[in-house]
Amino acid sequence: GANGVTFLSLIVALASCVTIIADFFLKTNYLILVSFGLFNFWGLLDCVDGNIARSIKKEKYGDFLDAIAGYVYQGLFIGLLGFRCAQMKDVVLGDFNQYISLFSCLGALCSTSIILFNKKFSENSLDYGPRVKNKDRNKYVKFASRIWGEIGFGGAMPILVFVFYFIDLLSFFIFIYSILSILLFVFGTSYLCFKVFKTNRVDSKKEM
Repeated sequence: GANGVTFLSLIVALASCVTIIADFFLKTNYLILVSFGLFNFWGLLDCVDGNIARSIKKEKYGDFLDAIAGYVYQGLFIGLLGFRCAQMKDVVLGDFNQYISLFSCLGALCSTSIILFNKKFSENSLDYGPRVKNKDRNKYVKFASRIWGEIGFGGAMPILVFVFYFIDLLSFFIFIYSILSILLFVFGTSYLCFKVFKTNRVDSKKEM
């Protein structure tokens, strides 16, 4: 069933991370390609388990397992890849490449947080305290989902890591991805906090 595919995708995700760690110490340059291949296989499994779940609709804890597998993998993959990229040469970043691991860890944290925010703010059943209007919440969710749908794990990233690796710009790609993650997280959370504050202020005036 869908849960079985999810467990398999989790094993593939862990194997992908382990191969990055192995390549970090061994510096073989081919293990990282194995990791990218597993990354693409994980993306395929991630689509398959969702389709099975929607067709069967009997799997317990399916959404939870799928979410955990995705969130943990996305954070680990980007973070670990940054440490491996710091050992490589990048024609664009140059000496600045030694700091790519810092940006990748921040990017991993922010990109995972963005996904969690998208999920939470798209659920109308949650109690936000001061209620944020649906149209305001949906603006952020749609904007973030559109960007991550194009360049994120569910978009072009599985192919892009291969492309940028072979043109010796993988560090530059991870840097841009991390910067986008950080900016989207900062502006997204600021936007949502502003809307919560604004709604709370309006409600307070009405009660006076």
